[in-house]
Amino acid sequence: MYDYFERLEARGLIRSGLLSTKPFSRLEGARLVDEALRIWSTLPEDKKGEMPSVSAMFNRLEKEFRGDMTPQGYLKPVDTAYIKYIYSHSIPDHLNTNSNGDTLNEGHNLRAGFSSAVKLWDSISFYIAPEFRSNEEGSEGRLIQGYGILSIRNIDVEAGKEPMWWGPGFHGAFLLTNNAEPFDMIRLASQRAFLLPWFFSKLGPFKPTWFLTELEAERDFPHAKLMGIRLDFKPLPSFRFALSRVVMFGGEGRKRLSFGDWVKVLIANDKAEHSSSGIDNDNILSLDFSLVANGLDRLLPFDGVKFYGEIGAEDSSGNGWPKEKAFLTGLFIEGPFSVENTGLRIEWATTAKNAKHDAWYSHGVYTSGYRYKDHIIGHHMGADAEDLFARFEYLTTGGSKIGVETDIERRGVHAASIDNRTWLGLDLTYPLYETLNIGMGYGFENGDESSSTVWSRMEWDF
Repeated sequence: MYDYFERLEARGLIRSGLLSTKPFSRLEGARLVDEALRIWSTLPEDKKGEMPSVSAMFNRLEKEFRGDMTPQGYLKPVDTAYIKYIYSHSIPDHLNTNSNGDTLNEGHNLRAGFSSAVKLWDSISFYIAPEFRSNEEGSEGRLIQGYGILSIRNIDVEAGKEPMWWGPGFHGAFLLTNNAEPFDMIRLASQRAFLLPWFFSKLGPFKPTWFLTELEAERDFPHAKLMGIRLDFKPLPSFRFALSRVVMFGGEGRKRLSFGDWVKVLIANDKAEHSSSGIDNDNILSLDFSLVANGLDRLLPFDGVKFYGEIGAEDSSGNGWPKEKAFLTGLFIEGPFSVENTGLRIEWATTAKNAKHDAWYSHGVYTSGYRYKDHIIGHHMGADAEDLFARFEYLTTGGSKIGVETDIERRGVHAASIDNRTWLGLDLTYPLYETLNIGMGYGFENGDESSSTVWSRMEWDF
C-alpha cells in the first residue's frame, strides 16, 4: 500500500502525510485515503479523465482501510492469505535483500502464510502473520509479524514484532529497513502528526517515533540493546525532513546502566563515545528530506515528481564531528515522458565516501556490527559500497501492474578486488478477481556467478 500513497502524494492528492516513517497507523492510512478522495472530488471531470489509474488506487486503498474508517472495530480470522513459489539456479542476492530476513536458497523455494487482525474500537488492535517456509534443505514455520497496539489519545504503544523503515528511500535507507528480520520491540509513536507549541509550530506537522529492542544472544555482547528515535517534520505541503538516531548499547558483559546513563545514551557526546564507560556505544545518525512538485499546482511535463535524499553519519571522529558519512539520493516521477499510468524511480546510495572505508555498520566495541541475525539492519549494500537502482512501472485502470527494474551494486569499492553485482527483473501483478491477485516474475543476476530466478505468487484478500 505504501507505493500507492507515494504515487498519490506525487500527484498532489496527499499533502499532509509523513510517508517516510513506516509503519504508520491504520487510522492514519484511512485519514490519508479520505484526504486524497476529498482533493480528488474538487477536480474537474476532464482532469480526472487524464488520471485513469488513480481510480484503481482508490479502489484498492478503500478496500484495505474500510474497517478502519468506522469506530466499531472488526475481527478478521483470516485477513490475507498467500502462496509463493521461487526457483533460482543459485542463491539469489537481490531477492534476499529487504525481505524481512528471509533467505532464499538455490533450487525450489516455497512460502505460504496468512494474517489475522482484530480491532476493538479505536483503542486496541492485534495482528499476527505466521509463514511456512520450505526449500530443498528442509521446512520450518516462522512468525513474520505479531504485535498488539494500545492507542491512548494520540499515542500508539506497540509491543511485538513489525517491520520498520525510516527514510524516503525505496531500495534502501541507512538506519532502519526491512532487510533484517523484524525486532521484538516496544515502540511509541504518534498516531497522527500534530503541531508543536510556540514558534516550533512553524516546523509544521510533527511525528515522533521511539523504539527499544533487545538483539539476539548469538553475538559478541548477547542481548545488546538497540534504541532509536525519529523526529519527522513537514513545514510545507511540498517539503518534509526528519532527524533520526539509533544507538546500540548494553548487553551481557557490559556495564549496567543507571537511569542517568540511559538519558546519556540518547544525548551521548563525543567524549562519551570514546570513553571506557557503559555508554561507549554504536551510534548512527541521519538527516533525510523529500520535496514534491505536482501537476495539479504547476504546469509540468509529468503528473508529479518527488526528489529525496538522506545523509548518514556513523559514530564520531574523536574530534567532535562525525567523518564517516553516507549519501542517498533519489527521484520518483509520476507520469514521465507524458505517458499516463506510469512511474519511474532512480535511486543512488553510497557508503564509500569515508575517511575509513569500512566504517559503516562496524564498531570497535560491538564487533558483531550493526546486524540482527546476520542481516544488516540498515542499507543492504553494507560498507564501502555503491548502489544504483531504477524501476519503471505501469499501472492499468483495472489494477494490473507491470514493472521493469535494474540494480547495479559495487561492494568493496576501495578493496583490492571489487565485487560487482547486476540485476535485471520483470514482474507482473494481475487482479484475477476482486479478492484474488496473481503475480509472476523473472530476474537475471550476474555476480560471483550468473543466475536466473523465476517466481509466482497468489494472494487472497478476505
